[in-house]
Amino acid sequence: MDIWQSNSISQAYTSHPCIVDGQTRCSSPTECGDDATNNRFDGVCDKDGCDFNPYRMNSHDFYGPGSNFKVDSTKPVTVVTQFITDDNTANGNLVEIKRFYVQNGKAIDNSAISWTGIDPVNLLTDKVCDQAKTVFGDTNDHSKKGGLKVMGDALKKGVVLTMSLWVDYAANCLWLDSTYPVTKNPSVPGAGRGTCATSSGVPADVLAQSGSATVKYGNIRVGDLGSTTTVTPPSPSPSTPSVTPLRSPAPIADSSETPEPTDAPSDSPTDAPSDSPTDAPSDKPTDAPSDDPTDSPSNEPTDTPSEDPTDAPSDSPTDAPSDDPTPAPSLTAPSDSIVPIYYQCEWNEWCSQCIAPESTFPSTDNPSDALFEPTDAQTDVSTDAPSDSPSDEPTNDPSNAPTEAPSDIPSDEPSDEPTDEPTDVPSD
Repeated sequence: MDIWQSNSISQAYTSHPCIVDGQTRCSSPTECGDDATNNRFDGVCDKDGCDFNPYRMNSHDFYGPGSNFKVDSTKPVTVVTQFITDDNTANGNLVEIKRFYVQNGKAIDNSAISWTGIDPVNLLTDKVCDQAKTVFGDTNDHSKKGGLKVMGDALKKGVVLTMSLWVDYAANCLWLDSTYPVTKNPSVPGAGRGTCATSSGVPADVLAQSGSATVKYGNIRVGDLGSTTTVTPPSPSPSTPSVTPLRSPAPIADSSETPEPTDAPSDSPTDAPSDSPTDAPSDKPTDAPSDDPTDSPSNEPTDTPSEDPTDAPSDSPTDAPSDDPTPAPSLTAPSDSIVPIYYQCEWNEWCSQCIAPESTFPSTDNPSDALFEPTDAQTDVSTDAPSDSPSDEPTNDPSNAPTEAPSDIPSDEPSDEPTDEPTDVPSD
């Protein structure tokens, strides 16, 4: 499960279900879904995944550097990701992955999808994933490998939250923040993922121009829905956003962007993004940028990448269970405890291109709420992480990069899935 794949230009959260049960390391071109041998969709995990990238969903003014965006990537932000089940308990099947953000003390709901042929909602469901695959013309390996239910099953067993800064040697992270495939017109549904040039993201350029880039994550929390932040998620608007068949990559006025409530059961708004596998079924807001990991976990030049976390055990982190809701993150207080974690992404999920040399993310006063297993309730995951400062020149390069698949639960598996970043996990 990719909870937060981002840089200052674009971001996404993606579900990557796998057909294996438990921690697994692929050992052949077929199992690993090797692209060079034409086995991308034959591997044990869905390398593309089902992703929710606001820009790709035709909301061009939602996330980015500056006050003209609803979520300003130059300032600290708490990313809350919620995993909703069919019976509203931690034992049900995952049916929705929602997200909302908290910035400057204000809750910001996720942007709504605005493409003809896809429900105008602001979250991921199997139906939305199937519709997006059809409209975007992508192979639906997400459904073939079990969709959100399988993603949720992995989360229930437990997953490991990992973070990293990396570059993409396979596709230059163009799948995250540029036009991808690069041969497509950016106005074609699903092709435009961000404003970076198709010549950007070349690892050598990124390392030379932003080699000292940093990011801070703090106050990572996992808990029942609504317990990881005191900021109330925005109420869904009764109005339906306008849907357009095609749109150019230029920013658009998003007055009708208000996300609608989703079909899936859930009391709380959606949460934040994150990179690959993450905690059990629970919302997890992450604060750091990251990109889809590439198929091969070794290509990433990140700070000591580590291997993808596996479908680990357990629905949610187990650190000190507690019924008390986590105090709301204080966006003004710098974090006393920064958690450096490194991850080896399979689809190069976290790219440092398009980021300023240094970015600092103050976290809340309470560095972290003990992770605990939700009992009868579903879980949210939220993290206060500062976003990377935007750099004037994105450095991502064109190349083939699969999109990440949304999933209720981050599942760390040997696949293209990027790892999750620390995020607060409220479980509404």
